[in-house]
Amino acid sequence: MKSESASWSFDRSSHWVRRTLTAAACGLALTAALPANAQNKPFVARYTSNGALDASWGSGGILLPYTGTSSLTTTGGKLMSDGRVAFGGHIAINAPGVAAFASGVAAPGQPLILREASFPDAGAGGFTLVSDSVVDSSNRNVVVGSEMLNGSRVFALMRFMPNGTFDGGFDRDGRVLTNFASSTEEEITSVALAPDGKIVVAGRAMVDGVWRFAVARYNTNGALDTTFAGDGKALTTFPDTLGSFAHGVAVDSTGKVVAAGYVRVGNTFKFAVARYNVNGTADTSFDGDGMAVVDFVSSDLEVARAVLIDSSNRIICGGYAFAPGAEQFALARLTPTGALDTSFDGDGKVLTDFSSTFSEGIYDLAFAPGNRIVAIGSAQQTSTTMSVAAARYNSNGSLDTTFDFDGKVLTPIPNFSGAAGTAAAGLDSSGRLHVVGVATP
Repeated sequence: MKSESASWSFDRSSHWVRRTLTAAACGLALTAALPANAQNKPFVARYTSNGALDASWGSGGILLPYTGTSSLTTTGGKLMSDGRVAFGGHIAINAPGVAAFASGVAAPGQPLILREASFPDAGAGGFTLVSDSVVDSSNRNVVVGSEMLNGSRVFALMRFMPNGTFDGGFDRDGRVLTNFASSTEEEITSVALAPDGKIVVAGRAMVDGVWRFAVARYNTNGALDTTFAGDGKALTTFPDTLGSFAHGVAVDSTGKVVAAGYVRVGNTFKFAVARYNVNGTADTSFDGDGMAVVDFVSSDLEVARAVLIDSSNRIICGGYAFAPGAEQFALARLTPTGALDTSFDGDGKVLTDFSSTFSEGIYDLAFAPGNRIVAIGSAQQTSTTMSVAAARYNSNGSLDTTFDFDGKVLTPIPNFSGAAGTAAAGLDSSGRLHVVGVATP
């Protein structure tokens, strides 16, 4: 079994990281640690509505669009309106440990459109970290992460046109760097679009030696939106905790922003959710102070990685919980007031175990027709092999048994020992699910 103190886990933002439980630096110490000489490859898998791989897509339902020799690690992706899939990630360049932003557009039978890019003002030397991407209504790919600027890691965004070129309408050169004045280090982990097209990102910022939720909103031209928290940036401190880290972000139909991740309480880690008004202030109609903490089990490790908001403004968070003996898929649903929704599996919380694996974790969520929820992540089957893991849930929290008979699917990538679905790229008009991920030798 995997050890709580030091074990391999697949992390959506940095991939193949070593997780260490420690009393230092807000608990989950995530260190980018690609396996030595790894040649990561992106893939796009497509599933029919019943959970089977779609044999008409790529080779047996799996498209491997990249044939280059540099390691290319995907961290997010979305389905475009024309049926192609856009993804974001980072690509190794020049030397081991040095990477650049990457944007790709892939479809069967078409050459991969791939663009790698750096920030002219950023420092060199392996500090690039891409965490997520999203496609806007014009099929432009917004790729987000962090980069070094003046010796400190800061928020970083790029926007690419559908043909892979920089979007000159986004801060003139397609690239934006943002730092929080009171913070010594920041990192974006997730991106979403508001109903008016504004770009919302969430992650973490270190203030006075403690990590805090960090959220920023940008106008469509790349400028910070000063109608949000006065300067476009908001920091959130959860009371009575030792730090917090936002991993997912979503925007509801009214423009309210929801960020989800974890807080550290003593030596334990719990799901954490914050909701912001359209003007960036804490939404006090949400659990009284705009913040909620969810405790799954008698466990010391519970981390939310993704968040969705349904048509009733209920909030669904997905991640993993260590219970018992290994990580499992973990879902929680909150009412619009921040309380656990007891119509969801009786107590608002669901744990799912893939019995043939050592441990599992959710890294992204999507809606399927009928208010069903699709969870995408990874499952470790042996000490050296990992597969894409997917589960589909009914709106009441039960597993949807019309999805591969038991509601769960494991997908290894042929000729690769490691694989994880890093993003639920979306469902097409035929209800077919597209999953973007990374395969590792």
